[in-house]
Amino acid sequence: MSLKQFQQDLEQLANQVETEWSGQNFEEKVFPELAARALKNFSTDYVPDIDVCLKESPTITLPLQQFPNGEFSDFPLTLVRRENFLIDIYVWFKSDTNIHNHHFCGAFKVIVGSSVQIRYKFKILQEIGPGLSQGEMTQEGLDELALNAVQAINPREEFIHNVFHTGKPTITLCLRTPAFKGEALDVYIYPKYKLKLSFPTVNFMKWHQIAKVALAQGKTVESIPFSEVDIILMIYRHSKRLTIIDNSLLELFQKQLEKMKFAEDFQTVLSQQSKFYAKLKFFGGL
Repeated sequence: MSLKQFQQDLEQLANQVETEWSGQNFEEKVFPELAARALKNFSTDYVPDIDVCLKESPTITLPLQQFPNGEFSDFPLTLVRRENFLIDIYVWFKSDTNIHNHHFCGAFKVIVGSSVQIRYKFKILQEIGPGLSQGEMTQEGLDELALNAVQAINPREEFIHNVFHTGKPTITLCLRTPAFKGEALDVYIYPKYKLKLSFPTVNFMKWHQIAKVALAQGKTVESIPFSEVDIILMIYRHSKRLTIIDNSLLELFQKQLEKMKFAEDFQTVLSQQSKFYAKLKFFGGL
């Protein structure tokens, strides 16, 4: 089977989902269960291969891509898009996920390889600022996601997890809504911070350009016109290579962080995050 035929099979799946969901007025609350059931019943003899995907994807008609810059998994591909939902495949070689919740809903199915997921609950104790919270995280469960395993994706705080992909590659088929309007992904810095991964604002981008020119000319930038949370967000995004900040600007941010009452603790937790993940991956949980 070709990638084109696989896409056609997914179009038929989308027709069934659209018909069933429209009968429930496209209610968000019913979609995770509906999507999970649809994926459980969907079977195919086709096993996507990354070489075939790379070779054939330019030869077929693809819808608007959910991740046009490839910013999720090692190779994301949107194969079907409808007004209220879309169907992606995600190929995983080296990438795993951070602890995160979901600003969408749906379900995913393991169609190649296997994964292990850890589920969490997070209790907010303090709102530090818009987009940054401090609280308590507890582990809720550990699941082995073998071939053909299906996981419903409930929205927001209803489903917090991270996933380690034990098959190399692992490929997941995801039936999901687009991102909810005005909402961004929340990531959790184990064990106590929750950060909303919103995109840089227009104001930040303008300031970034002005400051970059000023520093190149040897001029001093006296202050950073952003909140502590904005700066934390930029440094976190930079650490994940989601935003590239010039070294001179990064130094300004770091100096600003030194003035923050919670910054030392936050940076310590952030620096230890990879160690926590290594422990979780090795022992299957703390």
